[in-house]
Amino acid sequence: MDIKEAALQSEQRVSRHPWELARLEVIRSILEESVPVLSTPGTGILDLGCGDGFVVGALARVYPRLQFIAVDSALSRWAIDSLQERTGLANLKFYQDLGQAKRGAQVVHQS
Repeated sequence: MDIKEAALQSEQRVSRHPWELARLEVIRSILEESVPVLSTPGTGILDLGCGDGFVVGALARVYPRLQFIAVDSALSRWAIDSLQERTGLANLKFYQDLGQAKRGAQVVHQS
């Protein structure tokens, strides 16, 4: 879901649009074919235009050994903090732009 739409919805959203569910299954299917290659710890997946994080969050739960970076220009600092807290996944980080994501990745690799 677009992040602007998500702001209008309740956090208790029970159902997802069929397009979102189909998109998740297509991406999961593509990743499933690539998992042997992607199974190296620390391998990263980038989701540009992540919206409210539904797809990337679901994938991060399924593939906890992979690192997920979610970027959407519509994300505010508040939205990023809220998404991080809501997902609670150490292998998923949200950013507003690629520059922030790159700086965040550099900090992780320096540690």
